[in-house]
Amino acid sequence: MFLIFGLHTFHRASIGGPATCRFCGQSALQEVREHGTRLTVFFIPLWVFGRRFVLTCAHCGRQAPAGRREAAALAGR
Repeated sequence: MFLIFGLHTFHRASIGGPATCRFCGQSALQEVREHGTRLTVFFIPLWVFGRRFVLTCAHCGRQAPAGRREAAALAGR
C-alpha cells in the first residue's frame, strides 16, 4: 500500500471592521490574519491544527493575538 501525506502551513488575511486598538486606543481598521497547519492525505486536507489569529491595527501597526470568536466577529464570518 502506498500512502501520500503531508503538512502544509497557510496564512490567510482579511480586513476586519473598525475596532478600538488595545495599544493606541484609536478606532481603526483591524486586519485579521489566520495562521495554521493542515494535515493532508492524497492532497486532500483532513485536519487543521495549530490555528491562531492575529489582529493588526491599521493606525499604529502593532499586533495582538485574538481568539476565534473575536476574529470571526471582526472579519464578518
